[in-house]
Amino acid sequence: MGMVAAAGLTACAPQLDPPWLLTQPRELALEVEVVEQGPYGERLMPRPRTPRDALPLDTIRLRPWVVDGAGPVDLDSLDAAWWMCASIGGCLTGLPVASRPACSTDQFEPSEPCRLAEGAETTVRLADIPAQQLEPSSALDLLNGITVGFMASPEGGPGLDTCIARLDARQPLGECLLMERLLGVGPLSDLVALIEALGGDVGLELGETLLARPRNYNPAVMELSVSYGSTSVRVPAGTRLSVPRNVEVLVGIVPDDQDLDSYEVIVAEQLVLFSDDLTTQWWFDARVDRTDTLPGQLTARWSADGAVDEVRAYVVLRDNRGGEALGWLDFELEG
Repeated sequence: MGMVAAAGLTACAPQLDPPWLLTQPRELALEVEVVEQGPYGERLMPRPRTPRDALPLDTIRLRPWVVDGAGPVDLDSLDAAWWMCASIGGCLTGLPVASRPACSTDQFEPSEPCRLAEGAETTVRLADIPAQQLEPSSALDLLNGITVGFMASPEGGPGLDTCIARLDARQPLGECLLMERLLGVGPLSDLVALIEALGGDVGLELGETLLARPRNYNPAVMELSVSYGSTSVRVPAGTRLSVPRNVEVLVGIVPDDQDLDSYEVIVAEQLVLFSDDLTTQWWFDARVDRTDTLPGQLTARWSADGAVDEVRAYVVLRDNRGGEALGWLDFELEG
């Protein structure tokens, strides 16, 4: 009897949404872009991709990509704020977030987590590096440490103050949005030159591979491939196309050389080509059957039955240095 009752309870339990199904606002990606260069580093030239790595006194724009079942969310509708800290995981943990001080205008790397800015999309001019703050290993600490945190309440949600209170009380966040990302500092060669010019000691022997790595640029979702049956096409991101029901569809990113930030270094008297590693994460706005299992791969496999008429597939393209980009395709199911 007990086994029968347990089976009955299981059968009647509501079906949980998979993590990739968009039914309410979700924070999918963060775009960090240098919009005005400061006095340091090689001068930026126009390129097809936007610069992500920043140096002291650069001005950056922080723009989150928030999406719900109806599409990208209007950022003006979000009640949001930003924080900065010295390590990933440190902006929105530890001491009460509600009491974090405002960030100082004279600290490039904050000595304690601080509140950086208000609003979902914001522009921030980074501080300079005071010579008295420099210590051995400063270059690598700055390169791998400085982090921004984002928290928001969607329209109709509990409000930002309530979200912060829930976080501080370790309560379920519900509709609240939260993410942290490494800011992206560099290129390392320019940062090292700046630190040494200020009398600082880098403190480590840095290999040519690291020093030759150029400034990171954001990837972009420009073109995607779609295959099913004997059909295979390439289409621009944002395209709407028809696919048959109950047939496995393979959708994937078509990377561009501009996304790889390739550079060459002589290693052991051999010229070696280095480039960014690219991964993806996929979301859907309708319940589909997904048969892809490996996270990070550049493709997603899915099919839909007669209960679904339209599907939007979102993809976040990431490089291994923090760059992120969002794109999507719209599908009409026929047959």
